[in-house]
Amino acid sequence: MQEGAQKELPLFDLDALEMYTMMLTGAYGAADDVYRFGHNAVTSDGTTLYGLATLYDDDNTADDIIQKAISQKGSYSSATRRQAAEIVRRTLQSMVSLNTVVGKMQASIAECNNGSADVARKEWDNAVAFYVGSMEGVLAGGRADSHGEWMYALGNEFCREFNSCKTSGEAAVNEQLIFQFSSGRDSLVDGECNYLTSLVPDKIIPYLLIPLIQGTISYSIKIDNGSADRESAATAHILAQAILAQGSLDAVSAN
Repeated sequence: MQEGAQKELPLFDLDALEMYTMMLTGAYGAADDVYRFGHNAVTSDGTTLYGLATLYDDDNTADDIIQKAISQKGSYSSATRRQAAEIVRRTLQSMVSLNTVVGKMQASIAECNNGSADVARKEWDNAVAFYVGSMEGVLAGGRADSHGEWMYALGNEFCREFNSCKTSGEAAVNEQLIFQFSSGRDSLVDGECNYLTSLVPDKIIPYLLIPLIQGTISYSIKIDNGSADRESAATAHILAQAILAQGSLDAVSAN
């Protein structure tokens, strides 16, 4: 993995995992507290998962889904405990992680253009951290005994099914993204800001969408052949929602 992915990792993925566990046990109030106020992720500016869900999403789609699942209202009023937990987990993993990655990269580009090289590199490293997370370890393919909660884990989840795993166990899409992340970091070192303005929308965002597409196809097939459980149906729903929300990514990358 890229070295930047393992430096000063924000522990929001641990909060996401904690929320999932609380949702499974029906501790909805506690899950909402972690979402709004944080627990493991302590940042100087007070950012929480709620802050991430609303900061990089103008339509607040992810926050709306998460809050309705926690309170079991609206579209999720009849969701089972396990379905609600899966809805929250997958929304954080797909929408919130993805939007934050792109948002941090755009912030990096802006800082680079402003001549703030150190801040630009820090924002880029943070973007990679929000893709990989703090639980994957430093080896390609992630840890065998502990899977993360962010997009990197989602990519590895479906690679065998689509015959796209490398011998290391890492998904080909993750390997390609780590390569592009490293390329972007090198361009920041060299002060090549213009390179990043094409790298993010042309090379990085399309790869970020691949795990969402693979997951939607995978679970849709299971639903169609009758082998999916109710949690799988919830996952398919959220991943499809994440794909539909990609228009917001286009807007972010254009800014």
